[in-house]
Amino acid sequence: WELMKLSIQAESKLFSALPLKDRKFAKTRIRILEVFLSELETKSFEEIKIKEIAKSADISEPTFYNYFPEKDDLILL
Repeated sequence: WELMKLSIQAESKLFSALPLKDRKFAKTRIRILEVFLSELETKSFEEIKIKEIAKSADISEPTFYNYFPEKDDLILL
């Protein structure tokens, strides 16, 4: 998971050259991943609920699915 965290940090630095719409999409995606990784520190994958991730990432549950079609996609980076 530490490698995944480093990858997220590196990606976020690359986004500064993107158009605003793409930067917003990337920032939300990163925020979702950060929340997911934070949840993994105290819960198993099976215990983590998309509803909880969405709430902590300050997005709606349907919005989550715009970024990740299903929860398994969070670990398929």
